[in-house]
Amino acid sequence: MRICITGGSGFIGRHLVSALSSTGHVASVVDKAGLNTNVNFFQCDLAKKFDSSILTADTVFHFAASVDVRKSMENPMESIENNVIATQNVLDACRKQDVKKIVFASTSAVYGIADRVPTPEDSELKPISVYGATKAACEMLIRSYYETYGLGAVVLRYANIYGPGSMRGVLHDFVKKLSADNSLLEILGNGTQSKSYLYIDDAIAATLLAANTRGWHVFNIGSENQTTVKEIAEIVIGTMELTNVQLKFSKGDSGWPGDVPRFLLDVTKIKALGWQEQTTIKTGVQQYVEWLVRE
Repeated sequence: MRICITGGSGFIGRHLVSALSSTGHVASVVDKAGLNTNVNFFQCDLAKKFDSSILTADTVFHFAASVDVRKSMENPMESIENNVIATQNVLDACRKQDVKKIVFASTSAVYGIADRVPTPEDSELKPISVYGATKAACEMLIRSYYETYGLGAVVLRYANIYGPGSMRGVLHDFVKKLSADNSLLEILGNGTQSKSYLYIDDAIAATLLAANTRGWHVFNIGSENQTTVKEIAEIVIGTMELTNVQLKFSKGDSGWPGDVPRFLLDVTKIKALGWQEQTTIKTGVQQYVEWLVRE
């Protein structure tokens, strides 16, 4: 199968490229940044006009995006351009190139502060961040292309995905802070924020299963368990073999404007395809921290 991956130089994208290439698929990558692999690479800003032929494929995995929630609040237009406009351009290129299916990396942030927890896929979308709003808009655009042009579509609403290769997020921040000062760890929020974290290998396994479905589908991709930010900090500290670390919390239930303090996804639908989370939060965090410390 011919596959194109936008955002293939990013964290999840790199792991996806590796997984697809290992199974014999012919993969190409489109991204702003370079990629040191054997796949065909096209350097391109998808928010601007580009040659639609670079998306010649049976399936396009659209993972290129601006993903920083805090930055999206500071510069909303950047997220709108890199998420919404870029997705519209990708969809139009898919239509012109007769692509059969698009697999889209969305986010649990589209739910905002959900009424139902665990939150199933048919829950109302009411994002509280610009980032979440742009991803919800992308989902609606994709749905319209499915209905109008028959483009098969799989939307993946990811929880917090972490693991080797990730250079952002709470885990990355904790390790960097402790590497600079191992006596004090400042934590945004009161530490009780409770969220779903999923190790990258489990996320990729779920992604590949979901991508094989036909028609229109939305899947939550996350852990069945919640972990507090304070618990994450304690695992990081233990993995780094530090003692007497003072935890300093800021006020408030949320770490920053647009942060969803508590969420847990209902993953019944992806589990029905045979998926099962394999990596515990403790094991996953330990593996990630050990990788990051070596970098």
